Amino acid sequence: MLFRPSLADGLPDAVADEVIARIRRALLEAGTAVVGRAAMPTGAGGTDQLWLKLTLLHPYATVEDYRSLLDLIVATKSEASPNHQTEESPVAS
Repeated sequence: MLFRPSLADGLPDAVADEVIARIRRALLEAGTAVVGRAAMPTGAGGTDQLWLKLTLLHPYATVEDYRSLLDLIVATKSEASPNHQTEESPVAS
């Protein structure tokens, strides 16, 4: 499942990609979740944009089983806002 937090909407692609990378890195560094990423040609003129990616394998899993993870991603987005400073670029994450 691919998704982009609404925080990325309306930002320049490079900034939105950095937000996506910061969310992933914050979750990983906190030890709370390992979320994938995918580049899809969904930007202006078909340019690639980063998307968060969940690989859902359990055949009986429901939305409720993943709600806490999605809530955690929403809570993490404030740390990933464009105004939040980090020492290194998280785009490589």
